[in-house]
Amino acid sequence: MKLNDGEEADSKLDTLRKMYEPYIYALANHLSQTLPPWIPLKKGKDNWQTTAWAQSAGLIDPKAATVVADDHF
Repeated sequence: MKLNDGEEADSKLDTLRKMYEPYIYALANHLSQTLPPWIPLKKGKDNWQTTAWAQSAGLIDPKAATVVADDHF
């Protein structure tokens, strides 16, 4: 999908946001919730990219996927 760029697109987006943002802020205030930023501050890992101990599951770093032989079992 190609997104339009420029002042006309920014103006249209601003108009659309003015239609729903007051309701979103009022609802969040009523529910005692904070709203996330419009654009995330940094890219985080998706749940499927981490283990229960928050370490890489080896999908990004091939060294992390190394299997260690353990005679314990």
